[in-house]
Amino acid sequence: MVNKATYLGITITGNNSRKIFQIENEEVLVKANRNVSMVIGEVRKSADKAIVGKAIWKSVSVPSLLFGRAVIPTTKTQALKLQRKENMVWRNILGIGAYSANSSLRGEIGSSLMKTRIMDSTLQYARDVLNGKFTKIKELMEDIIKREVGDWYNITNSYLEELGITWDSLYTLTKKEIKTLTQNYDTWQWEKEMREKKILKYYREGKGKLQYEFCYRNNLNSMFY
Repeated sequence: MVNKATYLGITITGNNSRKIFQIENEEVLVKANRNVSMVIGEVRKSADKAIVGKAIWKSVSVPSLLFGRAVIPTTKTQALKLQRKENMVWRNILGIGAYSANSSLRGEIGSSLMKTRIMDSTLQYARDVLNGKFTKIKELMEDIIKREVGDWYNITNSYLEELGITWDSLYTLTKKEIKTLTQNYDTWQWEKEMREKKILKYYREGKGKLQYEFCYRNNLNSMFY
């Protein structure tokens, strides 16, 4: 028998102290499937699939799927599964098949990675707690960081390593600076795939380097969550 409870919209299990968010992480994928179907259904009835599809996914689906992700340890595998769900939406509204590269989808839509969104919200949360006035929560987080234990610590620490910053520097960064770091990381990931995938050679040539970079960066600023 699984003992579970829902608090502030997040399901917590009590039968395994090390995996208290296991059910929540399983349910978010079920929720993602429902949201994909919902968006695709709405897009079918729309005159402009791209505008309607992006608006619904960004304003309704993404906040729903990422709710609580700053606290819930989200592995790379979990983030990748959510990314695949989002890619399904982009392919549908653009009317292209599964053969297209993910970076070309992001270039056309102007969408950041699910992983980057989770990374940003997690680091923003950690910064707020470490600089906040909630003493007990702050002490708990500082103890986790000091002892270097737990899934949340390991995942958050991996984000810091990827961005090239430390826990000490996280204290001093502003919200805007963290946002800039994660956006730059996301852009770097996109550019890296654009360079490395041979299948994107003609996409780059067709768009022109300056054109697709301008399109992506400007669309990303409006779509980043």
